[in-house]
Amino acid sequence: NTYTGITVVRNGALTLSGPRTGNSGTITVADTAGQSATLNILNGTIALGANQFNVGNATVTAVTGTVNQAGGAVSFTSGNALLVGQNNVANLGIYNLSGGSITTFASANRGVMLGVNTGAKGGRFNLSGTGVLTMTAASGGGGDAALQVGRYDSAANNTTNEFNQTGGTANVGYLSIGGNGATGTGLGCSMSLNGGVFSANQFPRLALGNSNTAVMNLGGSAQVTLPAFPTARGTSSSATLTMDFTTGHLSPLAASATYMEGLTHAYLTTNGAVFLVDAGKDITINQILENAAGQAGRLAKRGAGVLTLPVANMFSGGATILETGKIIASHSSALGTGTATLKSTRNDTGSCLDLSGGINITNAVAIDVTTGRNNIYSTSGANTLSGPITISDTGKIVIFANNAGASLMTVSGTVTGLTFASNLSLRGSGTSALLSGHVSIK
Repeated sequence: NTYTGITVVRNGALTLSGPRTGNSGTITVADTAGQSATLNILNGTIALGANQFNVGNATVTAVTGTVNQAGGAVSFTSGNALLVGQNNVANLGIYNLSGGSITTFASANRGVMLGVNTGAKGGRFNLSGTGVLTMTAASGGGGDAALQVGRYDSAANNTTNEFNQTGGTANVGYLSIGGNGATGTGLGCSMSLNGGVFSANQFPRLALGNSNTAVMNLGGSAQVTLPAFPTARGTSSSATLTMDFTTGHLSPLAASATYMEGLTHAYLTTNGAVFLVDAGKDITINQILENAAGQAGRLAKRGAGVLTLPVANMFSGGATILETGKIIASHSSALGTGTATLKSTRNDTGSCLDLSGGINITNAVAIDVTTGRNNIYSTSGANTLSGPITISDTGKIVIFANNAGASLMTVSGTVTGLTFASNLSLRGSGTSALLSGHVSIK
């Protein structure tokens, strides 16, 4: 088809499977009272320009509007773009993107909007398969565009909105979850990323509307890159994060001394949180990390960068340090209550765990020198390792060192697993290292 006028699906289903090219007028799915409708997009180029794409916008009796896009290219260059869940009755809009692409333009408040008007039930966006959401210039869009999981730029109260991803790729300019003060109150908004690739350039709002409930679930194989989490909340609002990664990770977009803090709760499952911190993108997490209900939460640190943990964390499944970066622990409970496992791949004299601020780490420490040397440094204050320490049985040297003139390290826990004495090196800089307690050498 080559027509350029409007397309309206009022009932039943319409499938677009031909190799359409050219411009398109406004598209509307489910605008008639009590008549739910579905649009299937399998192929073609649908260039809407300044025209909008409405999903679920009846005016009298609630409907459900559904779009299933498995192919084709939908694009916008201006206007209101994609609006999912509209008008003042309990309309539900659903957009399923499993293939093909959606491309937007530069806008701080337009792009993909879920839950457009007060009274609408809300909007749901499901990204899977090979679908691509292109909302940044770097990914091929017209600039940073907004993904609003719950509207913030105009009053759209009491809606329920979801963004779910199990596959595909989303490159988002502005990510907002929830409203903005008195604009967008009573919103229930969730984001679940369990597969695929998701990145955002800016993250200005998280439950900033009054009486908002925002829930973020990050896990599975999802590769997630986010800027620092927003700290401001609306009156009587909550923001909860759960991390349940298997092969995926959370990476910071940039270095931040306040990367994660101020959340109502941050839960770790048995699979746990995986922070991939690259060199030059060091972050500090001031948020207390807790066990998810009925689980022993775990934390893993990957990458060549630095993760600083300065608060009393409550997870109990252990912390693991991998690859070439390090964790700086500046609270006695920074590593939770489980075993700290050191599996760094560094083989020089650098550290993978720094102790700072005069703390006492009571965790059991398992040092796996089959991967690297896994040195531990004291960088400020008088710091103690008082838990049992096990060093795997190889010939590599593990260094316990004072790395600053005013620092002191005490190793008072039982050290086991050494093959010969030269596996263990105690070094001081300005102040001597102390070793007390029992050292067992095989």
